[in-house]
Amino acid sequence: MISEKNLVIINDKYIKKLLSDPDMEEYVQKIISLVTDISLEELNQGFKMLHPDIGVGRETVDSEADLIYLYKNAYINMEINMVYSKTLDIKNYVYTNQLFLRDISSSKDYENVLKVIQININNYDRFGKNLFVYQSVVMESKTYIERNDYLEIYDINLDYLRKVDYNNIKKDSLEYYLYFMIVEDIKKIKFMYEGDGLMERVLGKVTSMMGAIDELLLYDRKKVESSSYYQDGKKDGMKEGLKIGKREERVTRSMEIAKNLLNDNIDVKKVMKYTGLSKQEIKELQKDDLKKQKVYM
Repeated sequence: MISEKNLVIINDKYIKKLLSDPDMEEYVQKIISLVTDISLEELNQGFKMLHPDIGVGRETVDSEADLIYLYKNAYINMEINMVYSKTLDIKNYVYTNQLFLRDISSSKDYENVLKVIQININNYDRFGKNLFVYQSVVMESKTYIERNDYLEIYDINLDYLRKVDYNNIKKDSLEYYLYFMIVEDIKKIKFMYEGDGLMERVLGKVTSMMGAIDELLLYDRKKVESSSYYQDGKKDGMKEGLKIGKREERVTRSMEIAKNLLNDNIDVKKVMKYTGLSKQEIKELQKDDLKKQKVYM
């Protein structure tokens, strides 16, 4: 059974933005290397990020993947999935097929097809077996003989990390590099990554793109709230204004998440659960989408 948890601190849009930043290439290569066992030296050979639109024809719908990279002899597709749905699962698999097809324009091209590696960063346990990383390949069902090595799919289970004590996480492990995505304790973050130049750059990038630092919990809340700047902000009704602003920001973010979930055909009740929005608010979102569709028709 697939377990579903609340959305992680950094949602899919922020993770995608983080991993697509050119300054984060070293971090991306670390993750890919640890998941696939491809050496960093080999990854560096021709490694580059490609445009995420991988549709093989104009009529292809939903053909924009999250992240696509190319290195020496393979495409690497990274997908960030917050909530499981059958539609999303199928869509991710279809991306792998589109990557195979994009290089085929004649019969000779079949001789030089590039390998496709898909890495799914999931906020849930895809197979319900409490493993951190699952690897899927095409194989014969009775003998378990691998049919070919052209396709590999890795499912990372972020939910697994919620059950791991940060003291037991080894430095430079995959768990180490992804742990900040689910942790809510600033002390743990500081303890784990202090003195690590790469991870300090990663967290700095996350902080700058998130805007509202308090939403990430990347600071000492007590220290900030006791500062003169924060105390001055309480005067003349500013405290209430800050509360309203944060509340509006959370609603706006929830609206964005709800739109993505609805687009993936997630049940309305689950959308309400994961976003905190009311049924009426979600109906209004659906109405707005219908209006936009009419405009573009």
